[in-house]
Amino acid sequence: MTYSCPCPSNNESVILYQTNYKEKPSKFHVGITNSGGSGVGPLKPTLLKCKKCKLIFSEYTNVDFEGAYGHVIDETYLKQIESKTKTFKLFFSKIKQHLNQNSDVLEIGSYYGILGNIIKPHVKSYTGLESSRHAVEYSKKNFSLNAINQPLVKL
Repeated sequence: MTYSCPCPSNNESVILYQTNYKEKPSKFHVGITNSGGSGVGPLKPTLLKCKKCKLIFSEYTNVDFEGAYGHVIDETYLKQIESKTKTFKLFFSKIKQHLNQNSDVLEIGSYYGILGNIIKPHVKSYTGLESSRHAVEYSKKNFSLNAINQPLVKL
């Protein structure tokens, strides 16, 4: 199977990573933690690189990820909130020196708001941008975060 780069020149591409499935799935699973379910495809698509512009892209160039991702409810992630919090606290300890009470933070892909909840007391303002409606509602309800359910391109 050949793939063309999505760039305007529509150039030939080379395969960087080939999945091992025999037939391209009709649906693509966009859930982060829970990677399963009936009728959904693998999480690792074939990756390609344009020979001319060097863009690396997947075989799913025409899939509406943001539309599908808006419906994600990640129950597995929610069960792991305690361990995720420990991980994000460690991450925060590494970036804390770059933040202060005058900092405005925009987290792109804020998911369920764990990092935002850790950052918020240390900065002037925090905004989380997230495509999953469920995750945004959770972060608002549980952490009182300023979270926006909007695709990045609309922001």
